Amino acid sequence: MLSDVDIKRRLGKNIAIFPFNGENIRGCSVYITASKLAWSLKTKKKISNHEKILIPADDAALIISTETISLDKNVAGICQSRVSLIKLGLGNSAAPIRPGYTGRLLIVINNRTDKEIAIDIDTHIANVMLHRLVSEANSSDNDAASLMNANALKVLGLDLSDEDCEELDSQGSFERDVVKNKMIHSQEYEEFKRNDREVPSWILFVMKHIIEIISVILGAVIGAVAVKGIG
Repeated sequence: MLSDVDIKRRLGKNIAIFPFNGENIRGCSVYITASKLAWSLKTKKKISNHEKILIPADDAALIISTETISLDKNVAGICQSRVSLIKLGLGNSAAPIRPGYTGRLLIVINNRTDKEIAIDIDTHIANVMLHRLVSEANSSDNDAASLMNANALKVLGLDLSDEDCEELDSQGSFERDVVKNKMIHSQEYEEFKRNDREVPSWILFVMKHIIEIISVILGAVIGAVAVKGIG
């Protein structure tokens, strides 16, 4: 499993996330947020307004992530809905993200209560944990069957407006290079790189030994001065 340090080192190389928010990279996962694209599993109707997703009682919400994730063939992941949602009476779920995948994520959140539950749009609803594969997968699983595009959701029978279809199928949504370029040229990513520059380990090693040498020299000089003063 990749730590936050591992994930940050691989950004722009074999991992890309857009829109990007460096604060969403935590511990050993990436926080995923809810977009306004959400539907009822039972009725297939949209269940969001401009601010909230309203999950009906005894139903499940099918929620599309705000973020697009892009992985190389040597990285795979697991997307798990946020466990703390259980406090609201919502059930969690998990699904694999296969190597080579590029696209938005579909998060399923169950409402097992007898009342409607609201969650905020743009709130943290899931975590993605990433794993480096020992070797690259033979083929990319980023095929039509796995993409969260308009056609895939229509197959599920969901009621999609023209606006929904346009947002789901926006140009470059499923092209790795497009997602990567959007991320690395975004203001948020550039600011993140400025604030998160790591000092290479070899520099820290050299600096440590320089400090030790200086300390020894200063100790010798101070000792010699003290002896001379006594004499």
